[in-house]
Amino acid sequence: MSEFIDGSARKYIARLVRRLAAGAVTNRQFEDALPLSEEKALHDIYVHGIWPLYDDIEEHKLVERWALTREGRTWLARIVLFLRSGLPYRYPEITGISQIPVVLLSLFTLGWFGRFWTLRKWRSAGADEAVWPFFTRSEYEATRQHPPFFAGNAHSRDSN
Repeated sequence: MSEFIDGSARKYIARLVRRLAAGAVTNRQFEDALPLSEEKALHDIYVHGIWPLYDDIEEHKLVERWALTREGRTWLARIVLFLRSGLPYRYPEITGISQIPVVLLSLFTLGWFGRFWTLRKWRSAGADEAVWPFFTRSEYEATRQHPPFFAGNAHSRDSN
């Protein structure tokens, strides 16, 4: 589990994800604009959550034939909500020499085994992968009830 939260990188990536989803930037522009960060969550969110939604061979925007499905938009909205939540990313790190057989088996099964093994590790840690990158449904639901985009009083901010 990672407790380090890079708030400024999270906010910046959340804006980038929204621009990518809206078709305002290409996949290459998105990748080129990603900030460097030591936060593990940002790596996992990119690798497991964003990168699979576009073609990394051809430069394109997420419009027309590349447009996101309803599920893809919902997926990215949940990622943006998590990035803006300030919650720690609690999924276990999967590293070390024990990964070598997993990587090899994943190559032979076109990624199936790696996904199966990762989900098994997540479930054994108590995670609800249906609300990833949130760790539990209660974290997700609580954040949905109090979205970070609408927190605070607009009048008090205007007076500053």
